[in-house]
Amino acid sequence: MGREGHVESQTVRDAVERRLDELPDDVARSATAAAALRLADSIDQGVESYRFQAGLVAQLRECMAELDAKAPAKNEGDTVDELNRRRAARRSAAATG
Repeated sequence: MGREGHVESQTVRDAVERRLDELPDDVARSATAAAALRLADSIDQGVESYRFQAGLVAQLRECMAELDAKAPAKNEGDTVDELNRRRAARRSAAATG
């Protein structure tokens, strides 16, 4: 990333593809994913009016939200989960001997 959060030489399609790579295959290969890629291509090509462009962006956002909703939640442990795991291990060890 460049200065002030500006991303250099990145297309919308690049961003969508990176996000699709993070999703399960069945979600990433769905019709909604294909639509998201087509919308990204249209956005990258540019259009005659900003109003039309805004509509494409809105549709892309809806597609990506739908894809995220279809993907299973990531099971990343947080600090509380880690503490609970350690506590359970201590209790188990204390109970066995």
